[in-house]
Amino acid sequence: MITKFMNPQLQPKNTQRLLPFFLSFIVALTTACTKQNQEQKADASDQNEAQVKFFCGTSIYENGSSLPATIVDNSKQGKPLTVIYWNPSNNYFGKEWSPQKRCTEVSKRFQTIYERNKLKYMTADIASWISDREVRVVCSVKEQGARCEEDDLLFTLETKDDPNEVLKNMVAFREEPLNNKPLLRGEKAPTSFQEGKRVYYDLEKELQESLSKQKATPKPAF
Repeated sequence: MITKFMNPQLQPKNTQRLLPFFLSFIVALTTACTKQNQEQKADASDQNEAQVKFFCGTSIYENGSSLPATIVDNSKQGKPLTVIYWNPSNNYFGKEWSPQKRCTEVSKRFQTIYERNKLKYMTADIASWISDREVRVVCSVKEQGARCEEDDLLFTLETKDDPNEVLKNMVAFREEPLNNKPLLRGEKAPTSFQEGKRVYYDLEKELQESLSKQKATPKPAF
């Protein structure tokens, strides 16, 4: 019987050729496993985090009429909630900015800024980007103490609005939507607004404090 033996001089060369292949395979396998773990963690985080969507629709007001409305659909709420009613008979901002158009544009702004920083700091201010007149606005700024910039704008106020009252009502609705009414834009009692006395609401902090005091506190609207 004839036995074939491998040339010992060739063995090291074959090993050297195969070594890079095995190393590449191990690196690729490790990378794939790491990526899979990261994706699984990201999916779990996405499932735990509420999915929030703002949009302009219609909602039934107290008198039974159907009004344009900024609505939020929060996956943890179970049903869409009206945030702002837009009075269709109010033409304060002219034909170019009808209540229906304001509903559409403001709803988009809510969604954009929510995706940016969860609408964390809402405040009332004078629009800094309008130089020929004073325009009062409600914004969600990037940090406490910041002035309202154009990309922070949520909606414009009328001269008769009390900015701090508008903010207070919105914060109350956000924290306990089942116990507080949505805003109605277009009907407000006249009052004054003093520049420089801006109130900032840290919605995240207020929500955490509210939840710690009452375990039975309703889920926030957004």
